[in-house]
Amino acid sequence: MCKKLVSILFILIPFFGIAQNEIPDSVYQKIIKTDCDGKVFTRVETLPALKDGTAAYADSITNYLKTKNVSFSNVKVAFRFLVTSKSQLLNMGKEPGIVLNEAVLREALENFSALWIPAKQNDRIVCAYVRCELEFIDNKLTVRLSQ
Repeated sequence: MCKKLVSILFILIPFFGIAQNEIPDSVYQKIIKTDCDGKVFTRVETLPALKDGTAAYADSITNYLKTKNVSFSNVKVAFRFLVTSKSQLLNMGKEPGIVLNEAVLREALENFSALWIPAKQNDRIVCAYVRCELEFIDNKLTVRLSQ
């Protein structure tokens, strides 16, 4: 019984850490080694993209924020993070600037990680950093991606 419990915890702990983007360095390194073949790109031929496009992604984030009763008006915020070959978002950092409810925005980005398509380099799927700019103007969200 105790052995089964320990096994279950051993399996689940990394997932909870990834969901909160507060993963131990050893787990992060393991993901880099397995999902990224030990290589992380800052410049790629084909950027990480969104499966249904930026407009659908913006709608998803907007709806998520509505469920949390959070709204933004005339704010621009940018995050930079790693999109792995398995569409996980790691090492998320916000660019300088002040924005209220930053934690909710991070949570929204992490909740929709499955919508990301990994980057490509030499026709191979790779792990790469992307800059995701979120601009709220009159409660309308625009998303822009760049390197």
